[in-house]
Order: sequence, then C-alpha cells, then structure tokens
Amino acid sequence: FVLGHNRIISPGMINSLHVTYNKTLNERPLPEFFSPVDLGTSVYGPQPGFMGVTVTNGFGIGAGATNPGFFDSDSFLIANDTDLVRGHHQVSFGANWIRTKIETLNNRPSNGQFTFNGQATGLGLADFMLGRMSGFLQGNPVYDFDENDYVGAYIQDEWKVRNNLTLNAGLRWEPYLPIKNSLGYSSNFDKARFDQGIRSRTYPQAPPGLFFPGDPEFPGNAVMNSKVWQFAPRLGVVWTPDEATAIRAGWGIF
Repeated sequence: FVLGHNRIISPGMINSLHVTYNKTLNERPLPEFFSPVDLGTSVYGPQPGFMGVTVTNGFGIGAGATNPGFFDSDSFLIANDTDLVRGHHQVSFGANWIRTKIETLNNRPSNGQFTFNGQATGLGLADFMLGRMSGFLQGNPVYDFDENDYVGAYIQDEWKVRNNLTLNAGLRWEPYLPIKNSLGYSSNFDKARFDQGIRSRTYPQAPPGLFFPGDPEFPGNAVMNSKVWQFAPRLGVVWTPDEATAIRAGWGIF
C-alpha cells in the first residue's frame, strides 16, 4: 500500500508526503514423509515426518529449502520532504521513519541432515541400508523474530552564488538504532567477562563471557547500543567557467 500527497503551498514552496506499508505472508508447508526415528535411529527431531537424506548416486530428500517453516514480515514507512525557494537559495528539508519486523521459523537442519557417499562399501545406497554415514549435520530451529526502527532527517541549501557558480551544503542526522529481537532471543560475548570467569545472572549455566537480556549492562533486546548523535555533513560546488566546461566537486561523511 502506497499513499503519496504533493501540495503546492505557495509558488516557492512544495511539500511531499509518502506513506508505505508492505506485508509478506510466506508460509512453507511440507507434506510429512518420514523422520529419523522412522528409519531406525534414535536421533531426536522436533519436526514430525521430516529429515534430510542425501545418497550419492541414489536419492535425496529434505535438503535445501524443502523444509517446514514460515517467513513473515511487515514494514511501514512515512516520509515528508519540503522544498523552499527564496531568492538565490533552494532549501530542502525532511525526515523519514521506517519500521520493519520479521518473524521467521526455519527448520532446515532441525531433524538432521544425513549424507551417504559410498565411502564404506563403494555404493551410496548400500551405505544407506547399513547406516554408514559419511556426514551428519544438525542444528536448532532458527527463530528470527526481529524488529528495527530507522530514523533520518536532513536539511540542505543550494545557493546560486552567481550564474556560473552554485554551492551546496547539507547536514543529515542518522542515528544508529540496532536490530532488536522481540522475543529476547539474543546474546552477547564479552572477552573481559570471559577472562574474569563472570557468568550470566539470567542463565548461570551458560559459559563465562556470555550475557543475555536481563543481565546488567545488556542493551535491552538488542546486541549493541544505540548511537543517537550521528551526523553526516556534505558540501558541493558546481562551476561552469564557459559554456563547454563544468567542474564539480563534492565532499561528505556518510
């Protein structure tokens, strides 16, 4: 959904407003086939009827993106820009805010990924029947429940000093606001805490050096602190000494 509104406030002043909303619902269902227990192994799998098997010169199932999960997202943006002409100056200023959120559950390695390449018997299918794996991979379900805010504001002046010389000067405020996990699934590692053997108060069983939301000095549900006072200046000049020549120069911090 996009909404835009441009308004001529006066002959020398124009305002532009934009609002945008975007949503994705990406559900990835998977018909159940079999899990590790069905094939005679005691490997635990949190997802029933699912696993990954790759047999060299045989068959493959459950690999790559053939796994259950969902990948949903929301984003909202509002931006306003104003252009003002006064004499030899054209002043532009505006601000925008973007709010994004994603909710993801990915199970690709959750029930295990079994590989049989024939290294035991010379035949991948024979290795599979004997249970002689050449490789095994398993990991936790991946939960990405993240949200983030972006904020920016700017002002810029384009000054026509004379007919063949124009100067530009601007300043942008762009704070760094780190991504946050809405469920608190975040952690951080501090080398100094590790060296001192300091453990988390929230999860005392975790290894030294790791700390989590709820621990002192942990930045909320983010893994980094915000940097609010970040500014990006920029300067530019355009000089046309004659009709066939234009010289441009610019500098900025971004």
